[in-house]
Amino acid sequence: MPQSRPESYHHSIVWMMFAVTLLLVATLLFIIDKQTVQALNQTTQAIQIQHQKLHHLMNLHMAGQKRSVDLQQVLLHNDIFEQDKALMTFYRDGMEYGRHRDQLVRLLTQSPFEQNWLTELDRGAHQIAPLQDEIAQMAMAGQIEEARNLFLTRATDGLDTFIDQVNQFSNYQINEIQSVISKARHQIDHLMQTVMLLAAALVALSIVFSLFLTRRFNKINENLQKANDNLEAEVHKRTQELIEAQRDLLKQNSLLQHLSSTDPLTQLNNRLEIENILEKQHENHLQKRLPYCVLLIDLDHFKQINDTQGHMTGDRTLQFFADLLRRHFSPAHHLGRWGGEEFIVILEDCDIVHAQERAETFREWVAQQPFETIGHLTLSGGLACPAANESVADLLHRADMALYASKHAGRNRITVSRPESTGGQSELSFEDVQKTI
Repeated sequence: MPQSRPESYHHSIVWMMFAVTLLLVATLLFIIDKQTVQALNQTTQAIQIQHQKLHHLMNLHMAGQKRSVDLQQVLLHNDIFEQDKALMTFYRDGMEYGRHRDQLVRLLTQSPFEQNWLTELDRGAHQIAPLQDEIAQMAMAGQIEEARNLFLTRATDGLDTFIDQVNQFSNYQINEIQSVISKARHQIDHLMQTVMLLAAALVALSIVFSLFLTRRFNKINENLQKANDNLEAEVHKRTQELIEAQRDLLKQNSLLQHLSSTDPLTQLNNRLEIENILEKQHENHLQKRLPYCVLLIDLDHFKQINDTQGHMTGDRTLQFFADLLRRHFSPAHHLGRWGGEEFIVILEDCDIVHAQERAETFREWVAQQPFETIGHLTLSGGLACPAANESVADLLHRADMALYASKHAGRNRITVSRPESTGGQSELSFEDVQKTI
């Protein structure tokens, strides 16, 4: 039986509404899909930029740290060719630092934090770079001790600030990445809510489409969560790499600090380190009245050993004598190589009487020790304890004069310099427990 016209019209309206619903749902789906893809692309691009920033930041950090290590190598090497090699690496790392700094600048935004951070980074670089260049030039000019003093007193101050700036920027970038991901998630959540509200206003067919869209956006959220987890894992990995690199550099700095304060041949304190110890000891003496004495030692006829049996034998003799010093004197006493065949002992918490007894016992003991190749060896010494209001320089001068007196009196003896109780002059008391053997 043919359908009536109103019934046919009703069916047409139903189909039209169904078609409009399908069209609206399809249009909504298309728009949301485009916006979602755009949001994901923007998020991915922002994450990639932040990742590039962290990459260049790590390379900039490594170049700055290596430049400091290279400068320490210039100060430690005695061979001019090794110094030149370390200096070339020093300048090359400086160029590498500048290259990564320029690449990082191109990625920075106009945010106040990043611009202020860049300003502080450049200010620190403009302060430390000329100082490092000056130290390198002093080292190449032969002013090693002055260059080391300048490096230890001023050049290392900027290292902690530089590391703090790197950590600060790294934390900021991690927060920015998390913020970008959070904004993308909120944007997608907002779009999902919009879809759900519009779909709820449509007919049952729109509910089906809304369920489809819900599943679609759940999948997108899962992908975003996976991307966020992967990014956090990558950031954690890079952070651990930075921490490990920093630990390695700290270990290298500790080793370089040991090398800069130790005589490489005898493994005793070098002259720079022993001078620092002596200044601290003298300050404790002035403030707390803690007694101490200085013993200068010179190996008798050592030049003849070098001239007749060679410098290798002389080096082994110096090493054996340094071992005798360590075996005889307690850890409370400070041992150092003063220069050439001269050594110094700072006898802490020791008056002149006990210091003389200890020095004489050591002199006699050394004379009995069999040195490899050369047989027996004697020493001459000068002993002095600080007088009231006496400077370190005057104390060392008296000890040196006492040593000279021991040499002049025939060697193999300890001469004690005793300051007069009145007046500013001092006198030498030639107290030789054993005459020349």
